[in-house]
Amino acid sequence: MTAHALLLQALADSTAGSLPEDLAFVGALAEAAPEATDELARWLAATPGPA
Repeated sequence: MTAHALLLQALADSTAGSLPEDLAFVGALAEAAPEATDELARWLAATPGPA
């Protein structure tokens, strides 16, 4: 899975109600810093979302 896809999945799982256009920054982040994007995705996936 690409850094972009991992981050999108992690954000989708942790931010209920966001629309895809709200997450447009993810592509730019993944291109600019794929390693940081992977780390952020792992952190988001491990962090409990809102109750």
